[in-house]
Amino acid sequence: MADWAESSGKTRRLLKIYLSREGNGRYSWRLGIGAALAIGAPLAVGICLNRTAAGAVAAVAAWLAYLTVPSGDTRSRAGTLASAALCNSVATMIGALTASRPDLTAIAMALLALLVPLSAVGTIPLICLVLGTDQGHGVDPVMHYWLFLLGPVWAAVLLFIPFFGGPHAPNTARAPRRSIKAWLSSNATSLRVSAMQGTPQFRFALRLAVCFVLAFCMVRLFAPAHADWALIGIVTTMRPSWRLTTRRVIKRMGGQILGAAMAAALLASLQGSPEVIVIIVIALCGTLARPTRSVNYGFWPVFDVPAMLLLLSLESPMSWVDALERVGNNAAGALIAIGATAVLWPDREERKIIERFAALRASCADFLDEMTTCTEAGLASPTARTRRALTLAAAIADLELARQRLSEQRVYHADLPAVIEAATEEAKRLCSIIDLDGERDTAIPRCQCLRALSGLLREVGNEDELTRAPLAQLCQQADEQAVRCAQNDWHGATHDAVVSLLHHTSRATQISRDTRRSSRMIRARA
Repeated sequence: MADWAESSGKTRRLLKIYLSREGNGRYSWRLGIGAALAIGAPLAVGICLNRTAAGAVAAVAAWLAYLTVPSGDTRSRAGTLASAALCNSVATMIGALTASRPDLTAIAMALLALLVPLSAVGTIPLICLVLGTDQGHGVDPVMHYWLFLLGPVWAAVLLFIPFFGGPHAPNTARAPRRSIKAWLSSNATSLRVSAMQGTPQFRFALRLAVCFVLAFCMVRLFAPAHADWALIGIVTTMRPSWRLTTRRVIKRMGGQILGAAMAAALLASLQGSPEVIVIIVIALCGTLARPTRSVNYGFWPVFDVPAMLLLLSLESPMSWVDALERVGNNAAGALIAIGATAVLWPDREERKIIERFAALRASCADFLDEMTTCTEAGLASPTARTRRALTLAAAIADLELARQRLSEQRVYHADLPAVIEAATEEAKRLCSIIDLDGERDTAIPRCQCLRALSGLLREVGNEDELTRAPLAQLCQQADEQAVRCAQNDWHGATHDAVVSLLHHTSRATQISRDTRRSSRMIRARA
């Protein structure tokens, strides 16, 4: 009975994840009509010219480009769509040129995977690179490249039209245009900083590159049927964190299973049907698929899988076996993505907690010092106070981001997010206490209390000092200073915030030390 209840609970949790919405996404029937045109028009042209295979390739290219989400004013939208079309066509050309050289293909895949976190690149060009290496579509490589250029251009034209892609935002003033050299230098600097700091996005790019190249080598070695679908399964499910990856796998695999069942039924029922009927069904699937992507990603594969398999059936016969192989290969790619996210450079946010708390305490101490200095001089410094406020706000935001990253890890201490949340709340309270007008500052009679509290925050400078100076002694010193300031409620509130912050620092430091010790023990046993 207990096992049944446990399995029922897991099933409900999986179903809840699968049915969860994607932010504030809404279903746009106009976007669906544009999807039908994006995928149906190239097919119709191909049939009219007696080049069905070429029409299918152009339709796939347009379908992938139509996944771009344009936004902003007219100029921004045009730039986004042009950049997406160019990236897709160039990636396809590289795949076609290196198809006979797996070593060059692997290098190209690794370099492109490292660029996936960039908003101007994304995952679609990597999928186009995989498709470009496939030479079994009945179209020569040169024609394949031009079709993958014309298809995205057609999709970009549709998305640029406000009826399909949404209204354009009002034009805004723009910063001076940077040169290509300055743009490359800026991105290189950003990449270097991300690599030195080991940001989650950089680790994700490195993880994707290694995983994708190894999977490509295995695919070329064993050459299973429809092996490219496993590679696409990796790039569409792997995300920067464990939580995001598992959620994407649940949604995608749930939709893949339903979509494969629908595709198998459609392939069986449409066998021998006129190509016009197949095109209508494909366009209908595209109409239903594209808008659901922004509402719930789990519903997207339900209609995307039938559309893609029916498209491929125009090039070569397809059956329910192909639908089953698609699910199996995507499942293999999803499992590889989960394993790589858990093993290759996983997030260890708790190891950086001590440094983040140190930055928060230093910012709070600077606040106290600045206020005390202004009070002793009988002056208020709005500029200095604003600067300190921005510094403290940045430290609070950094710690809150760390809490969010912790919740997305596979394993983390259950108490640490609550400790971080409590510490940030105390820092915000301290900020609100300090951020007062100049007249109230001049009414403060005893600035030495605030100086002492600031000194206590600075005294806990790192883990070793916290060990040498027990927290109880520091809090006792704070209590002694609070007695001198008991006549002023503001000082008492400041004292409470500082003492609470010290308590949270001690708890977070202890958790971080225990985590490090446990990791060393696990490595020693291994």
